[in-house]
Amino acid sequence: KKPSSNTNLHIGTDTDLHNDTGSAALVIQNVTAEHSGRYICAAKHLDATLTSYVSVTVTYLRQPLIIGNTTVKEGDVLNLTCSVDSIPPALIVWKKPSSNTNLHIVTDTDLHNDTGSAALVIQNVTAEHSGRYICAAKHLDATLTLYVDVTVTYKRRPLIAGNTTLNEGNVLNLTCSVDSIPPALIVWKKPSSNTNLHIVTDTDLHNDTGSAALVIQNVTAEHSGRYICAAKHLDATLTSYVSVTVTYSRKPLIIGNTTVKEGDVLNLTCSVESFPPALIVWKKLSTNPNLHSGTYLYNDTGSATLTIPNVTAQHSGQYICTAKHLNTTVTSYVSVTVTCK
Repeated sequence: KKPSSNTNLHIGTDTDLHNDTGSAALVIQNVTAEHSGRYICAAKHLDATLTSYVSVTVTYLRQPLIIGNTTVKEGDVLNLTCSVDSIPPALIVWKKPSSNTNLHIVTDTDLHNDTGSAALVIQNVTAEHSGRYICAAKHLDATLTLYVDVTVTYKRRPLIAGNTTLNEGNVLNLTCSVDSIPPALIVWKKPSSNTNLHIVTDTDLHNDTGSAALVIQNVTAEHSGRYICAAKHLDATLTSYVSVTVTYSRKPLIIGNTTVKEGDVLNLTCSVESFPPALIVWKKLSTNPNLHSGTYLYNDTGSATLTIPNVTAQHSGQYICTAKHLNTTVTSYVSVTVTCK
C-alpha cells in the first residue's frame, strides 16, 4: 500500500511459496515524481498482520526557469533568479560568456518546494553589464543550461562635431551623435526658427549611437546663430548647443560730399559690413603717409572717417579706402574736387 492511496498496489504480485515465504513484487513502469513517497508492505498471517515501510525517491530534473526584468536602466539593480524543479535539488551557477568567473553574487540552494534556486544580483548596473547570461543547473551527472539576454538602457550627453566657423558660401555640416541604448531620436533646431532643421537625418545604429547631420549648402550671414541638438531617449530629452559663425565681407561703401568749397571741411566715411569687423584705412594716391586710419564698430561694421578741415586745392584728387578682412583686402576709390569760392 501507499499511505496516500486508498487502494492496494498489487501491480505485480507473486504469492508463490519459497522456503515457506510469501512474496509480492511492486512493479511500476515509467515512474514519475508523483511516485515518490512512502510505501507499506503488509503481511497477513493467520490472525496477525505485520507491516514494513520503505521510502521511494524518484530523481528528476526540469528545465531551468529564469524570472526578473531583463531590461534595466543604468544605475538600477539587476535581479534575476534561476530556479530548477528537481530531486535532489540542482546546483545553480550563473555565468557570463565574456567573463571567466561565476556570477554567484547571491546563491541559495535550499529546498523550496523541491526547487534549487540562485539569484544574480548586480547593484548599480552599467552599460558593460549588458549581454548574455547563462544559468547552469548541475543535477547528478547532467547539466542543463538556459540563456537570457540583459539590456541596460543608458544615454550619454549629445556630442556635436564639425566646423562652427565658416566662410559665406561654404557648406555647414554638423553632426550630433548620442551614445545610447536604445538609440536616441536626434532633432536639430534653431531657436529663432519654428521648424526642425533635419535637412539630413540619419538614425541608423553606429556603435550604439543615434546620429543626425545638419547640412546647409551655400551658407549666408543669416545662418549664423545658436543651434540646438535635441536627443529624445525613452522618457528623457537631452540638449546640446552650438554657436555657428558665418564670416563675410561686403564691398566698402563711401558716403559724404566729394565736391567741397575751398576752406570748408571734407568729411568722408568708409564703412564695410562684415564679420568679424574689417580694419579700414584711408589713403591718398601719390601721398605716402596715412591721412586717417581707424576702426569703429557699428553693428558689426568696420568704419573710418576721413576729416580734413579748411581744405585747399591741394586736397583735390583720388582717395582710397582699404578694408582688410581676415586674409582678404578690398579697396574702393573716390575722387574729391575742391572748388574755389
